[in-house]
Amino acid sequence: MTILLSVLISCSLFVAGDAVPPKVKDAFSRQYMDVPTATVTWGVEEEDFVATFLDARDRLAKAFFSAEGEWEETHTRLYPSQLPRPVRLYYEANHEDKDVSFIGSVQYADGSESYRIEWETYEAVHIEEISPEGALLESKRLSFTEGLDIW
Repeated sequence: MTILLSVLISCSLFVAGDAVPPKVKDAFSRQYMDVPTATVTWGVEEEDFVATFLDARDRLAKAFFSAEGEWEETHTRLYPSQLPRPVRLYYEANHEDKDVSFIGSVQYADGSESYRIEWETYEAVHIEEISPEGALLESKRLSFTEGLDIW
């Protein structure tokens, strides 16, 4: 768990709201008019500014924006019961016995949507992207030991 926390901290740095470019804040306000800006926590992941907030339905969400203020995608945490039936069936068949740390939808700027399932093993974080029809689109494995010398 300590390793995972270290990985998450190194991947996402929180920034003060005044360090976020005005065009990014404006883009967030246009995209999420119903979210009070005072309730948003800002961070940086790679080159994106990331707003973490509760959406209009009280679900935890993370919206990703470029430095130019372009909305790229939003990840929204869901319970398995909130997944579309094909995605829920995929989850039940493949992940109910795993230490799942995130299940949610991903909305993209082009209007498309997918679903994301993340789980952990001792060695890695595993990420799968699932289509709304319940088909596996992509699978990634992020090793905790990549780039580290193991003695």
